[in-house]
Amino acid sequence: MVRSDPYALISDLIEKNYGVKSKEVRQTITAVGVSPKIAKVLGVESGSPALRIVRRYVDHNGETFETTVSIHPADRYACSIVLRPQS
Repeated sequence: MVRSDPYALISDLIEKNYGVKSKEVRQTITAVGVSPKIAKVLGVESGSPALRIVRRYVDHNGETFETTVSIHPADRYACSIVLRPQS
């Protein structure tokens, strides 16, 4: 599913394939050191800095129906947020 369209949002793929629509996605970003096992897969040194992104996909009943965890080495992730005051 994801491999056929790697740029699609997981929530869109789940809705398309399973009919489950997410009301919201709760995202937590944490600084971590890369574990030896993951370091080998990512081609970085063990213990090097990374960001762990945990996303929880929540349905209209407030239930989490999918959770994803991603590890991004420090030089491979950027997060840009725009905040606007409500008028």
